Amino acid sequence: MIFGLAKQLGGGEQLVDLVQEGNLGFLHAVDKFNPSFNTKFSTYAHWWIRQAINRTRQNSELISIPEYILFRIKIILEFRHQYFKENGCSPSTEEIAKNTGLKVNQVKNALAAHATQNPLSLNQSLTGEDGPSDEIGNFFSSSDQEDPDTVVVQDLFRQQLEEHIVTALSDPNDEVANRRFWIFKLRLGLVDGKSHSLHEIGQIFELTQERIRQQEEEAWKIFRQYLKKTHITADDFFRNTTGYPSTVEVLG
Repeated sequence: MIFGLAKQLGGGEQLVDLVQEGNLGFLHAVDKFNPSFNTKFSTYAHWWIRQAINRTRQNSELISIPEYILFRIKIILEFRHQYFKENGCSPSTEEIAKNTGLKVNQVKNALAAHATQNPLSLNQSLTGEDGPSDEIGNFFSSSDQEDPDTVVVQDLFRQQLEEHIVTALSDPNDEVANRRFWIFKLRLGLVDGKSHSLHEIGQIFELTQERIRQQEEEAWKIFRQYLKKTHITADDFFRNTTGYPSTVEVLG
């Protein structure tokens, strides 16, 4: 598990260092785990290993390329990772474009930037107007004072929320729907832990702020309908998380 995570999150010349950090994370999980946490040890250890590896990745130098390109890369890598898990192979450029809402030339340019620079992990720290922003797991654990066991629960709720958003909004055969899906995730802060402005998202997809706003409104409409249709209570995923809309905003 440690080697696999290290390879997935970084790899390359850093692989040995990342494995070592992952081992430390595993030992920390062994020391801290308590059966009363109501979660499997494997899930708990997985979370600590990721945190240890991500901290090492965050200490590496951030690539000096435009932020909106970094976010395109992040979106592409997240989709590519999920596609590989489900299909056992990498998606084509056309498949990436169709499933991320980006144009083919945007995908090609982003991948070219990614290939010519130091490898960017799916969990690479990104610097925005409001300072450094982290990957979503670390977003919940940014403070050393936070209870790590509470953070694990929050992260699991976040994963549940993302699964429902994928079901409600993602469609592998609809490029417009997939663009709306990614706009929704960026607005909620589910890509890197930071809620992005209409302007920032407009730069990523080369669309006007008004068009992004319309796409977001449509996404909320679809998601609310999905929640009502499936009889899911919004409190199920928002009650123990921070940084997400309230029940009133979701169902309103």
